[in-house]
Amino acid sequence: MIESIDSGDVLRTLREGCCRGLGLEHQRILLARTLAGSARTAAPLLFMAERTLRDRLAQAEDIILVPLGLPRDTALAAVWMGFHRECCAAEGWALAEKSAIFPARMT
Repeated sequence: MIESIDSGDVLRTLREGCCRGLGLEHQRILLARTLAGSARTAAPLLFMAERTLRDRLAQAEDIILVPLGLPRDTALAAVWMGFHRECCAAEGWALAEKSAIFPARMT
């Protein structure tokens, strides 16, 4: 599905698509998944079942990507988190940087 979309347009949409409604819990889950590399690796970091983490990732993708007209996709959500490190996702990044949950090499 993503292959049919111009990558420059996708990146521009992700960069410009602020989402102030993303709560801290969803930010933590997206960061854990992004930094750990997989849901299976991220779930224990947050003391939750992998299925629960996957369900909440889907919710976060719905909150971020669907309003932008993009498909639900973990990689796109990870790119969005990087673009919005200083604004929409700042609270989650700040928590990750101070937390023992995420090893220093991950942040």
